[in-house]
Amino acid sequence: MPALLTAIRKPLRRLVNAFSPVNWSSPLQAERKIGKKEEREERRADDTGEEEIRHSTDEIIKGCGRNIADCFKSGLHDKKLLTIAGAMGIVWLIISLLPAIGINPLPVQFLSFLTFAQGGLTGGGLGFIGGIIGKGLIAYFVTLVIAGRITSESTMSSLRSFAANFSGKKWDAVSISPLLIGAGSALMIYNFLAGTSSIFNCMVGIVAFVVAVRSLSTGTSCIRKIFASLFAKNGRVNTCFVTKIMAGWAAGFGLGVVLSLLGGILGGYICYIAGLVILLAGAGLVYSSCRKEGASA
Repeated sequence: MPALLTAIRKPLRRLVNAFSPVNWSSPLQAERKIGKKEEREERRADDTGEEEIRHSTDEIIKGCGRNIADCFKSGLHDKKLLTIAGAMGIVWLIISLLPAIGINPLPVQFLSFLTFAQGGLTGGGLGFIGGIIGKGLIAYFVTLVIAGRITSESTMSSLRSFAANFSGKKWDAVSISPLLIGAGSALMIYNFLAGTSSIFNCMVGIVAFVVAVRSLSTGTSCIRKIFASLFAKNGRVNTCFVTKIMAGWAAGFGLGVVLSLLGGILGGYICYIAGLVILLAGAGLVYSSCRKEGASA
């Protein structure tokens, strides 16, 4: 087993590295070399606690899409990665079919929960699409673990960094609003990935929470770039504001898991409803704060 992990760890690291920050306007081969330097420069906050946003939201989304597409293209040429993906696909298929033929003991139910085997099987057409993406997230997480990019030590460190965003803080409309925006957005995304928010589908929320907490501690992710571009004004955005959004984003996935434990309330769409309410509340607080600042100015 150790020899197998050593053999596949190198190609897995190549696959994981394909998700590193990129330079959205450069050719594909130059993106990975230039992107990291530009990411550091773009996120460097000045004395005002702000950072420069050099790309529009559309450019960032397109860049993320190109990067992910390149990742999968490279993975298609690696036999070891294809073997892992095929093995996971077979496991998902078997665990999904067993209940259909009357075999559904507790061990099968536990494996179904652990592997997110029901992903894409609930929630209609939208749930099918979300479930496929959710299984991709599960596969990405497994890749990170096998490649050694997620360990128990790094996870605990990320959790401490995440908790620091909620301890000893002054709670007012300005500080709460970004947390609500992030949490509300994550709740709706979680419901989309899970199909329906139930205990058997909540593993994708647990994995999303761990990945979100990890990206919060590193300070780099496509989602962070998107939020930063959305709230940028005159090409600049408050670093603390975006960090709080990402803290709320991680907390939202954790809250989604908790709500899933309540059962199929509201047809399994409770996280959509709760997420929308929380998101609107956060947006309302941001709007009112901006109006107060404008009036005082």
